[in-house]
Amino acid sequence: GASSPTRSLSRGPPSSKIANGSVDQIVPVDDALRGRLGTVRMTVLEGRGLKIEQQLFEVAIPDCYCTVSFGSDVFTTTVKYNNVHPKWNEHKDFPLDDHGQIVKLDVWDMYEERVGKGLPLGSATTTVGKLLMAGGSMELEIEKDGRSNGVFISLQCDMVA
Repeated sequence: GASSPTRSLSRGPPSSKIANGSVDQIVPVDDALRGRLGTVRMTVLEGRGLKIEQQLFEVAIPDCYCTVSFGSDVFTTTVKYNNVHPKWNEHKDFPLDDHGQIVKLDVWDMYEERVGKGLPLGSATTTVGKLLMAGGSMELEIEKDGRSNGVFISLQCDMVA
């Protein structure tokens, strides 16, 4: 069967809309504005459950810092030296596109003699929506190799714009 000439299906590129129902007037949508819900401030508050390790000739007290990955952006806290209960209270603002956006928190132990990122202690993931539903802050349980290691980091999320 032949299709009726009055019935046609036209598609523009995914980043465009059809204006006034006319296919020949394609209006691009700015990617920076699509779906933007505002700005969230992620604050790494503090950690607990970090352990002092007795080694052969010394006692190793953790020198920890955190990285928060949000979309393609990463925020790194300062290092809190010799501290099993570090308090950071450091934040960064991120653009929010979706309440389902994943927040990944990694915890590192920066040995003074190590070069590079430090020793990974573990990570936790959540979403912006879960943080906001929990009243804006959560204590995230850090896991390494799929197992809890008794380390918890408090993360706060606030809508700022």
